[in-house]
Amino acid sequence: MRRRARLIDPVYKGLVDRSALVARQLPEKQMRMQKRSPEADRPAVSIVIPCFNAERWIAETISSALSQSVPPAEIVIVDDGSTDGTARIATGFAQTHPDLVRVISQSNQGAPAARAAGLESTCSPYISFVDADDRLLPEALAIFSQAFRKGADIAYGRAYWIDDNGRRLGPREQDPDPSGDAFVSLFEQHPTTTSVAFSRAAISACHWDISLPCAQEFDVLVRCAIRGFRFAFEPEYVAEIRDHPSPHRITNSASAIFSKVACQNILNYRKTLIESGTMTPIRSSALHFALLSHSITLARQGHPALAREAFRNVDRLSVLRARKFRLMSDEFTALIGGPVLSDKVSKLRQAVSPSKG
Repeated sequence: MRRRARLIDPVYKGLVDRSALVARQLPEKQMRMQKRSPEADRPAVSIVIPCFNAERWIAETISSALSQSVPPAEIVIVDDGSTDGTARIATGFAQTHPDLVRVISQSNQGAPAARAAGLESTCSPYISFVDADDRLLPEALAIFSQAFRKGADIAYGRAYWIDDNGRRLGPREQDPDPSGDAFVSLFEQHPTTTSVAFSRAAISACHWDISLPCAQEFDVLVRCAIRGFRFAFEPEYVAEIRDHPSPHRITNSASAIFSKVACQNILNYRKTLIESGTMTPIRSSALHFALLSHSITLARQGHPALAREAFRNVDRLSVLRARKFRLMSDEFTALIGGPVLSDKVSKLRQAVSPSKG
């Protein structure tokens, strides 16, 4: 282990040294930005980076925050009880950039609690939450600031997928729904955490729910939409989202647990919309299509009882009006015969389809 540490340390030291060069260049960048437009007109954005055992990527993530064309007001790194070299790397950046980077350490409590701790320690009117395995693109904060100057409460842009080595795999679909309804857009394809920035008013009113085992970022965004906070989509790329199989990803991947939590949340959202008088046909269609899709996921992952329970709450007529619904799709099969039958038909279709290659 000592030999491994000696081999890895120079790599981390090189990354920290390069970040020092970025810091020396920041005043020059700030002067260039001042010539283009008054810095005082730019909304101050704090960056919060929650991390747990992210030593492989955390230096890249912090460096991407330091390399913004519009510098952040502060960078707060929340180490959520890491047992690897994450805290050491983060502390190195804080020592190199004492006026910009701070590290908070806490026992392992999960991503929502880490984000909440970071939020509490910031003072800027706007906050960008960056997952510890992702990277911000250099113009991200400039793009977010542009949206905030127009009156947005939540700003987001486009994102790329990257692999664990940082190679781009392609764009992540998260453009808004043509209806212009933020609530519907989130159910069509919600933006990933790193590609979104919040006003303090929005994230304080719809804070991270630390009781949820997953889907916390989606829940925050949906509750912001229900409460009428203004979303602004900027059609420019702001982030690179890492797709990798590590068990320590700050964001949970799709699973039976995710679908179970999502189904319960959907029923709660429906109740809130009905009680507030803000349910519309297009919102109802988006909700019930999502509920149908999650029932199929539960069936495919070996949870037929949970799948049937979720399916019982699906309004079939509402699903038929959903923009994403297509005849002869898995959703159509489920609508006719239930999620378990849909799973069986899908497997049969795969078995009889001609092999490729």
